[in-house]
Amino acid sequence: MGFLCGYPMGAKVTADLVREDHISADEGNYLLSFCNNVSPAFFLNYICLAKLGCRSVPWPLVGVFYAVPLLYGVFTRPLRHFQRETGQTAKQAPLHRIDFPMLDACIMDSFATVTRLGGYIILFPILTRLSTLLPLGTSASIFLGALLEISGGIDGIVQSATGISSVLRTSFVCACAAFGGLSICAQTRSVIADTPLRLRSYLTGRIVVTLLTLLSVLLLPTAAPALRDCW
Repeated sequence: MGFLCGYPMGAKVTADLVREDHISADEGNYLLSFCNNVSPAFFLNYICLAKLGCRSVPWPLVGVFYAVPLLYGVFTRPLRHFQRETGQTAKQAPLHRIDFPMLDACIMDSFATVTRLGGYIILFPILTRLSTLLPLGTSASIFLGALLEISGGIDGIVQSATGISSVLRTSFVCACAAFGGLSICAQTRSVIADTPLRLRSYLTGRIVVTLLTLLSVLLLPTAAPALRDCW
């Protein structure tokens, strides 16, 4: 879900699993470090086709973008040590017949979540627009916009990066999408607020994945020359 449904669905599902004792807090913090990503629909349509101007879907770029967090999770797994429950290795989800009280609870939970996240989605673009009024240089303004919010940050990078190569511009855009901005951090903090999950685990993973994504996309044209035909 965290790889398919976009921010902050991975954090929401992980928090629900921890809240219901299906996984431990340590396992939740591990998943939180890499299972919260931008959706493929957003990446393909908004980033690749609309903003980067790709003439066709750049599958090597898509593969690298999603392989980085996945491989990060694979290679950091041996560093994690989870305590196993005695008896059963994991708590099985109870089987419930769908009824109206369950539907009511699902609707109210979804309504509360969408309302909270919608507030952040409205707030941070406003902050991004206000940041343009600050007496900052072009580079600092672009960096601040990318730090605050993903859509405005990507738009600022594309609009202002006219003098750099397409590879460098793509690397910055993908790094911005990999981090997600402080807006996504606030949304993630909101959905894990009543759990033992730590925002620090999420931020650590995001920073590492962002740097690895930037480096991987910079090296991608050398490893996959066919990508050059996408522009």
